[in-house]
Amino acid sequence: MTQHPPSIRRVGSCHRQRPVALHGFVRTLVGAVAALGLIASAHAAVNINQQGLTGAWANPATSGQGMVIELFPDLLSVGNGYIFGSWYTFDATAGGADHGRWYTYQAEVLEGSSQADVIIYRSTGGSFATLGGTTTTAVGTGTIAFDSCTSGTFSYVFDDGRRGTIPLGRLMMNAACESAVDPPPSINGDFGLSGTWADMSTSAQGMVIEVNPRSANVFLGWYTYVAGGPRDASGQRWFTAQHPYTVGDRSIVLDIYQTTGGVFDQNASTQTVPVGSANLTYTSCTSADFDYTFTGGDLEGRSGTLHLSRVARAPTDCAF
Repeated sequence: MTQHPPSIRRVGSCHRQRPVALHGFVRTLVGAVAALGLIASAHAAVNINQQGLTGAWANPATSGQGMVIELFPDLLSVGNGYIFGSWYTFDATAGGADHGRWYTYQAEVLEGSSQADVIIYRSTGGSFATLGGTTTTAVGTGTIAFDSCTSGTFSYVFDDGRRGTIPLGRLMMNAACESAVDPPPSINGDFGLSGTWADMSTSAQGMVIEVNPRSANVFLGWYTYVAGGPRDASGQRWFTAQHPYTVGDRSIVLDIYQTTGGVFDQNASTQTVPVGSANLTYTSCTSADFDYTFTGGDLEGRSGTLHLSRVARAPTDCAF
C-alpha cells in the first residue's frame, strides 16, 4: 500500500479445510485444522510461531491494498500455532466501492518454520452489522513466508486462474518480533491489544487491529458489507481506520477511510477519502467497544456500537 491517509506513513500445496469465518472463529478453530503437511526449517530466518509478526503489511508498489494478520503462537499445542490473515484489495477492474474485495486466509503454523501454506476464503451475502445470510467459500491457496521481522512474501493461486507473489513490508515499526537478524525490541503491553476482533452478533465480518506502541499509532482493517446490498462479491465493503495514540491509552479516537479505484495486485490510481470517525475503547484484553459514525460513502448517516470480542485467546503480553 503506497497511498496512505495522512496520519500514517511507511516506517520501516495444502489440503482444503473447513472455512473459519470471523464470526464463528472462536468456536470452530480447533475442529477446522487439517493436517497441512508443513515442514519446519531448522535454519528459518524468523520463526513464524510468534505473536510479534501480527500487524499491518503491504506491498509498496501497489496502491491502497494490503493485509493485516494475526499469529497465535502455540494455540493448538506447544510448537503448533495458527495464522489468520485479512486481505483488503480490489476487483480485477477499477471502479467504485462495489469493486472493493476482501479475503481471509488461515493455516496451522509450526515452530521453527518461516512460512505457512494457507487456504484463501471469500465471504459474501452479508449485510452491514447484521447477523445471517453469509456464505464463506474457499477460493484459492497461498503461501506466506517471512524473510525477517519486517519483510516477507505472499504467493497466491486462485481457482479462477489468478496467481502471483506479493512482496510484503510492515506499515509500522517492529514492536515485538524477534529473529536471527532482528534483536528483540522492548515489549510494551499495548501491542498485546492487537489481533482479530468481531462482534459475535454479526456474521462473517470483523476487524484485524494493530496497536503499535513503538510507532504510537493504531491501524485496522474492517471487513464488512454494504447495508442490504447484493449477495455477490460486489456487496463486500472494507475500510481502514487509523490515528496516532498516546501509549498506554485504552480509549483511542480513529479516522475511518475508504479507498476506491484500485486494481487487484496492480499499481493503479486510487482515491482514499475519510468517510467517518470511531472510538475504540478496550474494556479488557478480550473485549472492546467500537463506536462508529459514517459521514460519507454508501454507509453515510449510519452510526452505532460494535461490541467486540477476540476470536481466540489474548496474547500473553497483553497488559490492561
